Amino acid sequence: MNYIEFKGWVDSEESKLIVPADWKVLAPPACINPSYLEWVFRWSFHLTSDNKYIRIWERYDKIPKMVAMTRRIAFAFHYGPLVRFEGGGGPAIDALGTPRYEAADPVDIRIDTCSKGMEAHLHYQKQNPHYSQTQVSGLDLSTLDIFTFLRAIIKHRANGIPLDRVLGFRIP
Repeated sequence: MNYIEFKGWVDSEESKLIVPADWKVLAPPACINPSYLEWVFRWSFHLTSDNKYIRIWERYDKIPKMVAMTRRIAFAFHYGPLVRFEGGGGPAIDALGTPRYEAADPVDIRIDTCSKGMEAHLHYQKQNPHYSQTQVSGLDLSTLDIFTFLRAIIKHRANGIPLDRVLGFRIP
């Protein structure tokens, strides 16, 4: 996939996404410094009914020795409570609109790679442990996409179904 294909996919899937009324966009879906073969994607929401947030972040880069081929090399999908607020009561955000957080902050679910080259892992209902793919059955963490994650959060919030059941994974 290249940037043009990725952007087309995001635009198409976003147009089908029915975002709940309490989801305030903090950072609209955007690619930062895009080129044909490298880009960073980000998108974040403030879920105003219970002061939770969603953070989507992905980095794509060229596949070495391949012509016009890219891959996702790092990503972070967060959903959990906001813990930092500005003086006016809104969420504390960075210059790009992403909620400020620290690794020790509480989490409902976080699936990420932490950094380039690291394997995808899961944090579920608490920061630790980090569940590696070998400990997670029923869900391929490395191929989870933006819209599967967002639709799972929507379903979880609408119906109260636990996220492990919505996403179909089991952990020890």
